[in-house]
Amino acid sequence: METLLDISGQVIVHKHPDTGMLVTKSKSGKAFGYMVKSSQMVFETRPNGMTVQDIKTRAAFIVVPDKTIPVNDNGTVKQILLSDYFVAAKIVEDGKVLPGKIVIREQLIPFPNSDGTPGNPEYNQKVNPQTGEICEYLGNTVYRKHIYTTDLKQEDEFVKQWTERTGFKTGYVSKEVEMWNAKTDELLERVSSEEFMQKEFAVA
Repeated sequence: METLLDISGQVIVHKHPDTGMLVTKSKSGKAFGYMVKSSQMVFETRPNGMTVQDIKTRAAFIVVPDKTIPVNDNGTVKQILLSDYFVAAKIVEDGKVLPGKIVIREQLIPFPNSDGTPGNPEYNQKVNPQTGEICEYLGNTVYRKHIYTTDLKQEDEFVKQWTERTGFKTGYVSKEVEMWNAKTDELLERVSSEEFMQKEFAVA
């Protein structure tokens, strides 16, 4: 039976599009993650005055440090991995709705790893989906990430807002670069969440 796309904007747990697994473990075994998506119908008014509707989907990967935990199994205490417990206890379940939202974060420095260590500058680069070119702002690479949060007051923060908030200043950006980045934002919203996940998930 065909599964209808939920366009309510709710955050929903999904199996990984490549492995079909609910939980994906990092190569180092230090962390695991699971995928969530949210889709919403939006209405946009174009310069010609025409209003069009579109479905925009965001996908994020929730990364959790993995460790061994004690679990009571019919009176016997066993040690199992937290990642296995998440599946066994149905903390993550295909189609499960989670509280919160998915927001966009952009900045001019690499995002840190899940353990707080400095992130790899080759990960999470903002790339134009049509040309494959890496976007820049103020002469620096733009890093873009979808992040799940339970704080409904959180809003999207694009690179210009991040720069103003942090006071980060360097180089010069031309109007052409600003226009190019704005066009890339529009294109990125149309990239399938599956393609986004394949590029986005990179746990050390």
